[in-house]
Amino acid sequence: MLHYYIQKGWDAEKFLSLDLESRLFYLASMETALEERAHMFSFGVEGGRR
Repeated sequence: MLHYYIQKGWDAEKFLSLDLESRLFYLASMETALEERAHMFSFGVEGGRR
């Protein structure tokens, strides 16, 4: 997760100093963004376009 946000331009020390609730929020946000990206580039199970 830290790698994901460092690539987005976050400062590692600032991220590591967040409380647990904030880290969980950013974890959920990252997972949502990755799921949306996967959906955007998915072509279905059989290989055909949706």
